[in-house]
Amino acid sequence: MHRKWTAAVLFIKYINMSHEGYRGESGTHQSLRDNSDDLDEKNKYERPRIFVDSNSNSIHVQEVQVDFDEQDNNFEKPRKAEINPNFELNRVPLYCWWYLILFLLFAALCIILGCMGTPRWVSQGKDDTKWMGGMLRCGGCSGSWEDELYMDIATESCDDNDYSGFCSTFKDLRDGGTAYAILEAVCLAVMVIWIYKVIMLIRGLRFLSDIVSILIAAFAVVLHAAAIGIWYGLTGAKYGSCDDVSSISDSYDVCANHGPILSIVVGCLLFIVFLIFISILKKRFKAREVKKEVELS
Repeated sequence: MHRKWTAAVLFIKYINMSHEGYRGESGTHQSLRDNSDDLDEKNKYERPRIFVDSNSNSIHVQEVQVDFDEQDNNFEKPRKAEINPNFELNRVPLYCWWYLILFLLFAALCIILGCMGTPRWVSQGKDDTKWMGGMLRCGGCSGSWEDELYMDIATESCDDNDYSGFCSTFKDLRDGGTAYAILEAVCLAVMVIWIYKVIMLIRGLRFLSDIVSILIAAFAVVLHAAAIGIWYGLTGAKYGSCDDVSSISDSYDVCANHGPILSIVVGCLLFIVFLIFISILKKRFKAREVKKEVELS
């Protein structure tokens, strides 16, 4: 019984000392306190593991590495990746840039969804002969093709050799719309990961390394650019006059409308956000390296 009480007292004493910080094998203690408000959360996961041996009245301590390594995945629970340094980029506080990027990414995501759903992607003809179509569907067509998918129209017209003009026009629209939809769907999924990364940065929690985050952001920009570029390449859409309407034997150009224009705007927006994102990560990395050198000195 005496041994158990002694071990309990030693355990309580060690708990009190562990709040002041632990520093390796020398047994000396130093303060882990800094200027952050999340010290308790940090100590929650960085405190050494403690084992009480009631037979020998001693306490064994298993050390836990405390570092700021981006590649360190040895922690059993999620913890603060690091304390974000308080610095300004172009005289704007860091958290303001994170929230700006988050807002712009959400706006871009919503606009992309709107682009994919708008019925105004292409148009052809003028006055009474003018028709408009969406990304995958001919919402402005008349007759039996009204609101039909380009895929169905192309299949029907291409099966009949006499409909070569319609076949060429709607086959190109089908291929371009399908390619755009697939690439943009992948782009949206990648953007969700990008958005989640920014949210974790705002909260100060670890999620992916900076290098992986930059690659993901770049991948989203490239996917969107490829989607709109391939769409233009396959459909041959242009700007200007598209007064001539495709007929049974002849195929004419279609004009790009609201959807492609908004998609180009989103592409420019994503590229600007990407540049801001990597600029902040670069400066943040340099500031963190300076912080590590100060803490280790």
